[in-house]
Amino acid sequence: STSAELNVEQSSGVITGTAGTVGLVSVKMGTITSNLVSVIVNSQVLSVKSVIMQLPTTIAVEEGTSVDIDIALEMSDGTQYSRQSIFAFGLDSYVSLNSSDSNKLKTNASTLSLTIYANAGATPVVVSALAASPENSSPVVQDVEVFINLQPKEFDIDIGSATGVPIPPQKPGRTFITPVILRSETKSISILQLDLEFNPEDVSVLSIAIGADWVGANFL
Repeated sequence: STSAELNVEQSSGVITGTAGTVGLVSVKMGTITSNLVSVIVNSQVLSVKSVIMQLPTTIAVEEGTSVDIDIALEMSDGTQYSRQSIFAFGLDSYVSLNSSDSNKLKTNASTLSLTIYANAGATPVVVSALAASPENSSPVVQDVEVFINLQPKEFDIDIGSATGVPIPPQKPGRTFITPVILRSETKSISILQLDLEFNPEDVSVLSIAIGADWVGANFL
């Protein structure tokens, strides 16, 4: 292969050549300052071969938070366009997004993002990416399951693990530990009263312990 370096000092000029070829030169003060460089442009009709979407297994954010989707398109010639390239080349019109539960997770195809609104519990939300060019007879689809674990806002209380499913399904008779989280940021909490409601026919509280993060706390 042959490579050429084009030194553009001030402005560029375009010299039209034969069909499929564009000539580029560097021009300064009306004087050509570089050799002619020919760029051959081939036109090929492409279709979307696959859509590649990556999401974390669990999305742990505050309510109302928007998250960008890592998505790429693979074309019929093997070329892949990343999320940034999709917007740069106007391929975002090829992509549409769906959510299996829009009350908990909403998608936005124009920004290739999703917004979180509620916990999903032990049931994942399915995010679907559909992609098709005018040359596709039908769209290609990829489904990704995600669990939603809302994080508490400042001075809000959350029950359950901060990662994964907040409270996973438990078998009858099994003993498990679940954290109670108060987000206090840098503020100190000296007194806290928490009323926890539950169905005593389904679960019973065996003990309560002070978490390691609450330094100097005592039960009254």
